[in-house]
Amino acid sequence: MTNILQQIKTARTTMAGLTMEELIQLVAARLAEHERVAASTQAPATCKLCLMCQKLVQPSELHPMACTHVLHKEGNG
Repeated sequence: MTNILQQIKTARTTMAGLTMEELIQLVAARLAEHERVAASTQAPATCKLCLMCQKLVQPSELHPMACTHVLHKEGNG
């Protein structure tokens, strides 16, 4: 749970201004995404979650980055 809250804070840069209902919706969406990723046996180990949309990024869809962050190529995410 702490990890999910940290991911939400990182993606939004702040938790300020969120209502409890909005936070619950964001946490539920993250949990659902994590369950889909865990349940997927076809996701190669090289796939990572996009920094912006938190969906899997296939190696062919990676936007080149100078850091270790992962983003979809423009137009995919």
